Amino acid sequence: VLEVGEGQLEFDTAWSPAIPPIEVLARRFPKTTLTHFFAECGCAFAGYVQYVNGESHEEIWEDLVFSEQENEEGYCDVVGPDYVLEHFSHYGG
Repeated sequence: VLEVGEGQLEFDTAWSPAIPPIEVLARRFPKTTLTHFFAECGCAFAGYVQYVNGESHEEIWEDLVFSEQENEEGYCDVVGPDYVLEHFSHYGG
């Protein structure tokens, strides 16, 4: 880590949330508070794990919320939870 402050890394995985490698990253940098947000549209769930001092401090898993109306492509848009809308540029799935 070159600078102290806030940063964001966004990536896609082929299957489930990348919990094991993020746990390793959190343990490697224990003085950093790390929050791992994830969203899986194919299985309609999202969540986050916050790591403090290299350990899991808070963990949330919940259903994605979709719009009742379909968009022009014939899909329902993700409309919640709020942290998904705030932290992702797209919601693959």
